[in-house]
Amino acid sequence: MKITKRQLKRIIRKTLREGAYEKLNADVTGDSSNLDQELYFDLAQEVEALCEKYATDPRFAQYGITDADVLEELKNVIREIE
Repeated sequence: MKITKRQLKRIIRKTLREGAYEKLNADVTGDSSNLDQELYFDLAQEVEALCEKYATDPRFAQYGITDADVLEELKNVIREIE
């Protein structure tokens, strides 16, 4: 089967727009463990732990830094990385 340039471009654009859900859901992987959900919930736990770690660090806690403050700063970091 030969793929035209137009078809290839469409495939590449679709692939670049896909996220973790589109790549890891059970329909795609054939794995009933729902890898997309595992990734989501594992990341959520790690982010919560990271926020708590910095919020309870004496260097920052003494100035009233909370988990929410750390989460907001993490969002800023992610925006900069993107």
